[in-house]
Amino acid sequence: TLKVLMITGETDGITSVASAHVVAEWLKPVMDRELIIVPNASHMVMLEQPDVVNEEIDKFITST
Repeated sequence: TLKVLMITGETDGITSVASAHVVAEWLKPVMDRELIIVPNASHMVMLEQPDVVNEEIDKFITST
């Protein structure tokens, strides 16, 4: 299996949270995945909430 981190913004109008859940479920059979939904962020979550995104990436990398 592959380990995947998915990060999306709570108010993303391009790739909705519902769509992120669909992709996460689709990947479930072949990947160990984690879905993080960042509050107060939209499609550019890494620019809007960089501290949150960096913390989640750091946790993900150090857990593997």
